[in-house]
Amino acid sequence: MAFPDLSKEAFPYRFISVKGTGKSQSLFATEIIIEASPYAITAQGRADLERKMIDGKGLVTVLLPGNKLLKRTPFVGSILSGSMVGIPIEVTGPFEQPRVSYLSPAALGAEIISLPARILKVPWEALQIFTPVETGPEKN
Repeated sequence: MAFPDLSKEAFPYRFISVKGTGKSQSLFATEIIIEASPYAITAQGRADLERKMIDGKGLVTVLLPGNKLLKRTPFVGSILSGSMVGIPIEVTGPFEQPRVSYLSPAALGAEIISLPARILKVPWEALQIFTPVETGPEKN
């Protein structure tokens, strides 16, 4: 299942929650949760409404399908059949065309990394952090 092209289609979601504060023309989110099966997106960040800029870090988590028989096995089944892959990302730049780049897991706070396991109700061990290799011209 491919992530939808948000410029062409809607992103159906089940739940959105944002906790944070606002000051002047800026919003500071300490916890953003978006549940949209099979995705869970958790993030923190800042939005400057005056300049129309965003700066945030998050974890896009994909719940992998599993064998129904394994899922019924206590404890082991929840780990093997409910595996999650988390991809750490950073979103920066203008609202109209933000840049999305991959981060190392160390660049995220522990609270962002622990949220998917909590909201999807699977053991922490089920989460595997994956950082895709960026392709492009070689750097000297």
